[in-house]
Amino acid sequence: MVNGEKDLLMFPRRDGILLGFTHELGPSPTLEPDPAQTERIFSGNRDFFSNFR
Repeated sequence: MVNGEKDLLMFPRRDGILLGFTHELGPSPTLEPDPAQTERIFSGNRDFFSNFR
């Protein structure tokens, strides 16, 4: 499932669910997760699914 408006992706797997995504133009200085992007992804998926209740 993709929500292109908010750049959110949910991909079901046998062992869990993959949430994402991020993208940056140009070289990335690090491969470490960006806490702000992590929060955006979690809160965006939470907000999306809270509307199903």
